[in-house]
Amino acid sequence: MSDKPWQFQPGEGGRPKGLPNKTTRKIKEMFAIVADELGGATALLAWVRKDPKNETIFWSQMMTKMLPVQMSGEDGGPLALRIVRDFSGNTGDQVSPEA
Repeated sequence: MSDKPWQFQPGEGGRPKGLPNKTTRKIKEMFAIVADELGGATALLAWVRKDPKNETIFWSQMMTKMLPVQMSGEDGGPLALRIVRDFSGNTGDQVSPEA
């Protein structure tokens, strides 16, 4: 038992794991509305195509914000990668998720 009677104990309630708080949810909703009003995906695509620098910004700064901070493999295990080396003269090696 906690010395703070108002504090939740594990399993007693509170916000479910993974559910963002109300403020975070509201801010995401507001950004979605503004993005739609500004033209949504069509406007973003037009901006990216307008200048090669914009495409660099999209891939290096904007898209990286959308990726999960931590990635894991099947059932939460380590991420398995398979590296395929091509010695036939094709340019570059390929890295792909292991099947």
